[in-house]
Amino acid sequence: MEDYYALLKCTPDATPLQIKQSYQRLAREYHPDKGALSSENFLAIDKAYKILKDELSRKDYDSTTFASTCNQHSLIYAELAKEDIRLDCEGRAFYPCRCGEDFLIEKEHLEEPECVIECGECSNSILIR
Repeated sequence: MEDYYALLKCTPDATPLQIKQSYQRLAREYHPDKGALSSENFLAIDKAYKILKDELSRKDYDSTTFASTCNQHSLIYAELAKEDIRLDCEGRAFYPCRCGEDFLIEKEHLEEPECVIECGECSNSILIR
C-alpha cells in the first residue's frame, strides 16, 4: 500500500490544513501543465490528497495502514471481533495467550476502529476489529 503521507510530504498527525497546503505546493510543482516530465507523480499526489482530505476515508486509510503494519512487525496471535467480547462489571475482559498470561481488554480498546494489544509476557499480540 502506498504511503499517502509520504507522497504529500507530511506526517500522519498533520492537520487537514497542513495536508491541504502540502498538496497545493506539490500540485503546483508536479502539474503536467507546469512542465513536469511525467503526470504519474501528479496523479499519485492527487489520489493521496483525495483520500486524506476526507475525514472518513482518512480514518479508513489509517486503520488499514495500522493493521498491515502490525501484521508485518508483530506476531498477531489472534484476531477478535468486538461483538464477541463481553466486558465484566469493571469494563474489562481477558483473553488467554499461549504463554499462559492473559491479554487485558478494556472498554477503551473497543472504542477504537482497530486495536492491537500486546502480551506483557511474550511477543504475541491480539488484534481487535
